[in-house]
Amino acid sequence: MQKKALTKKDLDALARYKALLVRTAAQHLINPFEDRAAQAARIARAKVDFNYFARTYFPDLCSHECAPFHIEAANHIKANKHCRELKAMGRGLAKSITYDTLIPLWLWINDEVKTVLCISANADKAAELMEPLKAQFEANDLFRHDFGAQETSTAWAANHFVTQNGTAFFALGLGQSPRGIRNGAHRVDYLIFDDCDSKEISRNPQRLQRLVNWTLEDALGTTSPRASRVIFLNNIFAQHTILTTIRDKRNDKGRWRFTQVNATDTNGDPTWDYPGVRAYYQLQRETMGVLSFESEYNNSPYTEGSIFTDEMIRWGSCPPLKDFERIVAHWDVAYSDSSRADYNAVRVWGLYKKQFYLIDCFVKQCKMSEAIRWMYHYKIEKEGEVRIAFYYESQFWNEALQMTSDQVAREFPEATLRLIKNKAPKQAKLDRIMELHPLYQEGRIIYNIEREANPYFHIGLEQLKGIEPGYKSHDDAPDSDAAAIQLLAVHAKSGSKPYKTTPSASRKY
Repeated sequence: MQKKALTKKDLDALARYKALLVRTAAQHLINPFEDRAAQAARIARAKVDFNYFARTYFPDLCSHECAPFHIEAANHIKANKHCRELKAMGRGLAKSITYDTLIPLWLWINDEVKTVLCISANADKAAELMEPLKAQFEANDLFRHDFGAQETSTAWAANHFVTQNGTAFFALGLGQSPRGIRNGAHRVDYLIFDDCDSKEISRNPQRLQRLVNWTLEDALGTTSPRASRVIFLNNIFAQHTILTTIRDKRNDKGRWRFTQVNATDTNGDPTWDYPGVRAYYQLQRETMGVLSFESEYNNSPYTEGSIFTDEMIRWGSCPPLKDFERIVAHWDVAYSDSSRADYNAVRVWGLYKKQFYLIDCFVKQCKMSEAIRWMYHYKIEKEGEVRIAFYYESQFWNEALQMTSDQVAREFPEATLRLIKNKAPKQAKLDRIMELHPLYQEGRIIYNIEREANPYFHIGLEQLKGIEPGYKSHDDAPDSDAAAIQLLAVHAKSGSKPYKTTPSASRKY
């Protein structure tokens, strides 16, 4: 039978894989004089120490120490045979290398896997993600020296290969039928979904739901009663993705563990700090733009607003705090910290020459205590410059708020945070948020450019741009903005002197 001619795509893939084999083979020189005891000690430590395993056998893939979140994930997955992991990880955090290559190989040397299935956007992409793993069996001399040559003369293709010890690896495209995937009597015991989400899927609710159903039914149906480690891996670049849908619909049953790792923290510092990464992230932020950077690297998707548009958002320098006529912080309170709960939104606004400045903010799905701590830290930090009036929107859980605030207050004996009760407005929420619209149109609302890298600002912007008739998205930050600006507007109309002290009538919580 005449062999099918290779296409350009096939030739490119072959060239890429050959180059990968060359890089893999260059990782190690085997010491021919090493004694058996030293080799045995290396193998024994590698089986229990993930960072040592990664750095010892794969220096080309692991040129830096593993981050704590890599090590925690590896240990958790190894210890839990039926774990269900939703991993929202920003770009640049070695998610594919860690979960598609290193963790499966670590489980393999511990005899914890028999059938591995990698699913990605399409079959070619899934096979490509498996290439670094396959290359270790073929060309990593130290790995082969310690664990034996594993290639077989039969099943050794890009999308399906079986090692000498009988472990099978499969690659499959999203939506393809996984029925019948097994390795003899062994069903799938390590199932990884990597880069399955796409912007096209997120814009198509019907297709999104079909793929969620496929993931939870067809794909998970391939797993084994013996072990069924399942990891869904992506960054959150859109509000509605397969990952976020599973998180929001299933996590309340406690079966899925959702973890989010951003590339940078609220100060712009790298979460995984290694030489060169800080300058690289800064370059990416400047060339991509802040919104795109936050979406791709920090799991903070943005919406193209139809009412509050990007053109209305004005960034600028704030006057010195002492020059503001008044500064208020308004807290829109959320009671729960679940992934489906509202956000605790503390927004610090200042009034200066009829313009409203968003000076700083905290916007997070968290317990009330975390928001209160943020206000204490902010008050202590700014105490020498200006007094800030801290308000909260009164709700039915005021007693719970008081108890929480009393507990947090004991952590700050040097400070007093006086929260002023702001009655919940009777006006419809959409109407009061829409009152901000002319201020944005006139350019009278200015965001502190020194905090442009702060993700809390961009969570608030995402919520603001989602405001439109019939919206169902979170609105805690713009609702808090509307309340704060209303307080400042009353002060502006009164023509009173600049506000510099906390009101004595305020109630301490």
